[in-house]
Amino acid sequence: MLWSKNSFSFFICICLIFASCKERKEHSDEIELKLKLDSNQEFITQMEINQSMESEDNGVISLIDQLFEFRLSSKVLKDSSDLYLISNTYQQLKIHQTQSEEDNEEVVFIDTDENYPPETELEKYYYQLKGKSYLTTINYLGDEISSSLLELNKSIGAEKFNSPFQKIFQYGVYMPEFPLKEKDVWFKEISFKDSLVSVSGNIQYQLDTWDDQAIYLSIHSLLKGRYNQFIQGEQIKLEQEGSIVLYRKSCWMKEANIHQKIFWIDENSKESNMIGDVKISSQLVN
Repeated sequence: MLWSKNSFSFFICICLIFASCKERKEHSDEIELKLKLDSNQEFITQMEINQSMESEDNGVISLIDQLFEFRLSSKVLKDSSDLYLISNTYQQLKIHQTQSEEDNEEVVFIDTDENYPPETELEKYYYQLKGKSYLTTINYLGDEISSSLLELNKSIGAEKFNSPFQKIFQYGVYMPEFPLKEKDVWFKEISFKDSLVSVSGNIQYQLDTWDDQAIYLSIHSLLKGRYNQFIQGEQIKLEQEGSIVLYRKSCWMKEANIHQKIFWIDENSKESNMIGDVKISSQLVN
């Protein structure tokens, strides 16, 4: 049960991260945010998630600490004025978790760069993901048009892990179709349902400033929903706040620092929460 909740906390953080832009006119006090990529460009993105949780069950208190690390390459295969076809390849997945309960401590460690045989279903899933690729088509505003991620999961027998949150590094800053000035704010209402969760809510972005090298954003989000499997009907809530830096020319994400808090509310209105931080960095390698 622990892993199913934590899979959600890993996946969700992501649908809020990436964006794009267009060259700023000289001496202009406005900027348009639009994706601008070239064919054969390749980015390597690294994500690190640290989070902790305290839970109580029948008077027994459990402390959980987790570190997730993921590395993904994204290569632009084709570009046009409005659409980009991108190949995404998982390079490494790494998880370190400790769960302490009174005098007992349980440690879970997964590193797909290590050559030991996977045992659990989750371990097998991550090991099979390493080296696998899927295609995504997105438009100039970062909206996803199509994805072969579901087909990838089906090919390794892991349909139940499929989720929009699995797109952990990409395309999540929803761009406005109008120019922005410093301190301008825009919003995006999102709503989706998959095999894991049903979620809806509001994302707020702010353009803090920009220079010749980078664009600086602030983000605040509040999403609410329910589990559709594992713990059917249990309510969930996600709050996120932090900063995002985009490459000035392409608006691909350069780095991000996000603080998040995830709540679980059961049918008796009992609330548990997990607090964590997400750090992301990306480099253009080609």
